[in-house]
Amino acid sequence: MLTVIKKKGNRQPFIPEKIKTSIMNASEDTGLKLNHKEAELMSQDVERTLIERHGENGVTSALEIRDLVREVIKNFGYPQVLEAFDQGKKPGSHDPKRHLEELAKHQDEALPEQPAPSEPSDSTDEFGEMKTEHYKSRDW
Repeated sequence: MLTVIKKKGNRQPFIPEKIKTSIMNASEDTGLKLNHKEAELMSQDVERTLIERHGENGVTSALEIRDLVREVIKNFGYPQVLEAFDQGKKPGSHDPKRHLEELAKHQDEALPEQPAPSEPSDSTDEFGEMKTEHYKSRDW
């Protein structure tokens, strides 16, 4: 599996679905709706090029992937999508409206129930002697 070195130096496995998602998001930003198959083909082009350059278990960078995605979008003939893709990564380009719309989509989804936090008992547990005075004096 290909490995991607991110801008900050951390490594991640290459996930073609992320490219497809980025392309679809850029197309939606333009109001142009690409079909999923086209975005899939673009993603496959990027993956194929990376494997040709670095091998199945090679290492690439996020910057190289970004350049390849730009090239593929251009070759497929979508200059508006390319522009939106470029704008999506510029500093300060975060779109609060889009973020709120995405949150609203999931607002009605039920969250899994979380267990109630357990309260410390007054009895001494195995760590009781190790607790700080501040912790022991808290009014639970």
